[in-house]
Amino acid sequence: MSKYSANSLCIKSRHMARIQAACKEAGIYVSLGFAEKVGESLYMAQALISRSGEIVNKRHKIMPTGLERVVYGNATENSINNVTETPLGRIGHLQCWEHIQPLLKFNTISQGEQIHVAAWPALFPHLGFEPFSMADEGCEIISRTYAIEAQAFVIMSTSLITAENAAAVGLDFGANGPPAGTFFQPPGGGRAGVFAPDGRKLTQTVPADREAIIYCDIDLSLCSQAKLLADPVGHYVRPDLLRLVANNALPKLVSSHDATPVPIPTPIPVPGLPEDVDAMKDESV
Repeated sequence: MSKYSANSLCIKSRHMARIQAACKEAGIYVSLGFAEKVGESLYMAQALISRSGEIVNKRHKIMPTGLERVVYGNATENSINNVTETPLGRIGHLQCWEHIQPLLKFNTISQGEQIHVAAWPALFPHLGFEPFSMADEGCEIISRTYAIEAQAFVIMSTSLITAENAAAVGLDFGANGPPAGTFFQPPGGGRAGVFAPDGRKLTQTVPADREAIIYCDIDLSLCSQAKLLADPVGHYVRPDLLRLVANNALPKLVSSHDATPVPIPTPIPVPGLPEDVDAMKDESV
């Protein structure tokens, strides 16, 4: 874990600066998923980097899933304003099983998203004992469903575990293969695709053990066409019956207060009542 922490990415670092410079040199937008190091804490982060090399949106996974909580913390910054206006369209992003959180999805879709980046970890074929929703096919279904729900283009991408990566983190199972009870099957885990606003897959499947770049031309007018029939944040919603409340301001970790003593004001005499205790004693029976 100490090695993993040491290699996690700080926003204000020369390593991030190199990535930003590469985006600027190539003239592209990049949605980058990474482990962000803040102090000595780790967070599951996404950053949208513009073609000029600026970070125009950064967020944390609002709550790590399952065993991820052993390593990563909950979001400590505003991570629900996750859609950004760009010359390419309104781009948003979420991570992994954030795509099965109805309220978080609705909040993202309500920001007018046109292009959605669905970031996933390495995904492997379903072996039968683990939830299907954790396998490659299940997560692709979740991503395609998001495209239909949002009437947006979805770019799905996963990390990929090479044999070298597996050996570095103790997942090199050798000739005997993975032990019973594990659904990690390295090398591999790759899964990528682009889905249209009606859920159609627009790209070819790439082998799971191959690093590749998938290209796809998209027409944003298809988003408008899909919304003509059903817009879940427009004409196809009943806010008089169901509404979402979103808190964009997280509390500060430490709030400072002025400890200067505040003088207590002198009580105002009430007509008809004794003004001191002695007077009350004299009048007692």
